[in-house]
Amino acid sequence: MKNHENRLINEKSPYLLQHAHNPVDWYPWSEEAFQRAKNENKPVFLSIGYSTCHWCHVMEHESFEDEEVAAAMNRNFVCIKVDREERPDIDNFYMTASQILTGSGGWPLNMIVTPDRKPVFAMTYIPRRSRGEQMGIIELSDAVGELWKKQGNDLLKRANEIVSKLEARVASSSGNLVEEKFLNDSFRELSENFDEQNGGFGLSPKFPTPHYLIFLLRYFRRYRNEAALMMVERTIEKINLGGIHDHIGHGFHRYSTDAGWFLPHFEKMLYDQGMIMITLAELQQVTGKKVYSQMIGELFSFLMAEMHDPRGGFFSAIDADSEGAEGKYYTWAYSEILAVLGDEEGRFFADIFNANQMGNYHDESTGRSTGKNILYMEKDIAELASQMSLEPSALSHRVEKDRKKLFEYRSGRTRPHTDDKILTSLNGIMISALSLGYRATGNRDILKVAVETADFILERMDAGENRLFHTFRDGSPAIEGFIDDYAFLISGLIDLYEVSLETKYLENADRLNRTAIKEFLDSDNYGFFFTATYRNEVGGRRKESYDGAIPSGNSVQVLNLLRLSHLIDDEGLSGIALKSLNAMYGAVSEAPVFHLYLMCALDFAIGPTTHVKIIRGEDSSGDKMIEIAQENYNPNMTITAAGKDEIEFYSTFMLELKDKNDGKTRAYVCKNYTCLPETTSIEEFRKQVSS
Repeated sequence: MKNHENRLINEKSPYLLQHAHNPVDWYPWSEEAFQRAKNENKPVFLSIGYSTCHWCHVMEHESFEDEEVAAAMNRNFVCIKVDREERPDIDNFYMTASQILTGSGGWPLNMIVTPDRKPVFAMTYIPRRSRGEQMGIIELSDAVGELWKKQGNDLLKRANEIVSKLEARVASSSGNLVEEKFLNDSFRELSENFDEQNGGFGLSPKFPTPHYLIFLLRYFRRYRNEAALMMVERTIEKINLGGIHDHIGHGFHRYSTDAGWFLPHFEKMLYDQGMIMITLAELQQVTGKKVYSQMIGELFSFLMAEMHDPRGGFFSAIDADSEGAEGKYYTWAYSEILAVLGDEEGRFFADIFNANQMGNYHDESTGRSTGKNILYMEKDIAELASQMSLEPSALSHRVEKDRKKLFEYRSGRTRPHTDDKILTSLNGIMISALSLGYRATGNRDILKVAVETADFILERMDAGENRLFHTFRDGSPAIEGFIDDYAFLISGLIDLYEVSLETKYLENADRLNRTAIKEFLDSDNYGFFFTATYRNEVGGRRKESYDGAIPSGNSVQVLNLLRLSHLIDDEGLSGIALKSLNAMYGAVSEAPVFHLYLMCALDFAIGPTTHVKIIRGEDSSGDKMIEIAQENYNPNMTITAAGKDEIEFYSTFMLELKDKNDGKTRAYVCKNYTCLPETTSIEEFRKQVSS
C-alpha cells in the first residue's frame, strides 16, 4: 500500500496520515475538494473518524486499502477524510445529520454529501462487500453514482430537507430554567436507570460518564441524599475493580461492552482520564476516604508515563489496537503470568484477577475464546485480605510487587499507537483534573504538572488578539479554537488559580472569557455558538448543549461565568450566564438528564453560594485560612486571595481595603451576596465558612 500517496500526505493529523497511502484519492476538508465535486458533478464521500478508533482501522484495512474499493470510490465520488478531533465543528454537524437520517451515529461516520456540503445519506462502518441486508462499499459506490446521474435533483431536494431539519434544531425556545425541579428530575431519571448490582447507568455498552457522578455529588451536598452518594461510590468501586480499569498500567479504557465493566473497548481517551480524576478528587473531599487519593495517584502515574509530552501538554488518546488486534497489548495468557511471576506466585495473582488457563476473553464478534485473559477483580483488597487472614497492607504490597513485574514485561510488547495531538480543550480538562487532584491529595508533583500544562497551553496555543489555537503537533499549533477550547481552558485556569492563588491564572481566565463573549456569544438569544464569529464553514453556526462523552462548551462556559462573576466581582457575567441557561430551556426541559453538567451550573446559579475574599497581611494566617476554605467539599464556593500589591486586579471592594496598613490578614466571607463581618481570627473564619 505504500506505493500510493494521496493528498493527505501533507497533513499533520495522525488520523489523516494513517490514510495517506490508501489508493482512495483522499482530499482533506478543503475548498479544492468541493470545487472539484462541483466541476465534475459528483457527490462527495465524506469519512470522519479519529486515529485510535478500532472500527475506523477495520474499515481502512478491509476497504480503503483495497484497489477494487478505491477504484469504485474514485470513479463515483470526490473523497474527503476528516479527523473529528481536529474539526469537531464538522463532526458535530454531520453527526447531528446522521441522527436525523438514521436515529444513531458513531465512528467511522461516512456521509454522502452534495458538492455544496449538504448531507444526503449517513452510515457508520461499511463492509467491503454486501453482507445480508448491509450493502458493501463497492456496491454502494456504484449505486449512489448511478442514482446521482439519474435522480440528482431528487437527492438535492432530500439534502435541502435535511438541512431544514438541522436548522430547526438550532432554534431553541427559552424559558425559566433556574428551578430546582430540573435538578430533581435529573436525579429521578438517574435513579431509575441506576444498575444496583454493577453501578453505572443502563445496561450495555456502559460508559463511565463521570459528569453524571459529578452532578450526583452536588445533589448529595444540596439535599444530603445518601442514595446519590451511594450511586457515585458504587459506580467508582465497580469501575475500579472491572476490566475497564487497566490493573497493570493503570488508566481507564473507553467503555465496557457488557453491563459489569468486564469487557472493555480498549481505547484510552484523555478526556476520560481527566473527568474521572475530577470525580475522584471531589469524592475524596466528600468522603475523606484514602482509596480515592490512591486512585488519583495511580491515574496520575499512568498519565505521566503514557500520555504526557515531556515538552508540555497531554496527548489525546491511545489506540485499542496493536499488531492489528484489539486489546492484544492488555490481555494475558495464563502461561504468561506464570512465566513472569513463577508458578506459585503466578497462580496467586491469577486467582485475584480471575485469569484462567482457557482464557476469559472472548472475541466480541465471533464469541470464540481468544485464550487470553482480561484482568479484573470481584472483591477489593480489603475484602480479599480478610478472607486470607492477611493485613490489607501486606496483600496490597504483594500485589503491587507482582504488578510491577508484569508491567515491565508488558512494556516489551508492541505498544498501541498514541495520537500525539495536544488539544486545548482536553488539556483544559487536565488542568482542572490536576488542580483538583492536588487539592484532594496534597501531592505537589500534581500541582507542578498542572502549572506546567497551563503555562504550555497559554504560551503555545496563543493565536494572538486574545485568541486560542485548537491543536498542536510537530512543534506548531493549528486551527483556531472552538468554544470548547475556551470553556475548558477557562475552567482549568479558574481551578488552578483557586489552588495556587497565582493571580496570572485568574487574569488569563478573565482575558479569555472576554474573547469567548465577544466571539462566541449569541448576543440576541444567548448561549454560545460552537464556532467564532469569524468562522462559518459548514452548516452555519450552531449551539451545542448536549453533555455527551464530555460536557458541552455551553455547560462549562455557563459555570465559568457564574464563578468568574464572584471571583472578579462582575455581576454582568452572572447575567449572561442566567440568560444563557434560560436560552437552553427548550432542549433541557425535554431531557435534563442529557445535560447533567449544565445541571451543575444550575446548582451554582440557584445557590446558596459562598465567596471567600482574603487580603494577605504580613502574618501567616492567610495560608491557614485558605487551607480551611479548601478542606471541605463546596463546589459553589469561590476563593480570592491577594497581597496588597495584587489588589488592583480584583475588585473595587478589595481596593477599598488597600489603606488598612496594620499588617494583619483580613478575611471576608460572603454568602448569597451578603458579606459577614470582616475577621482576622482563624477560628471566627472557620465558623463563618462552615456555617
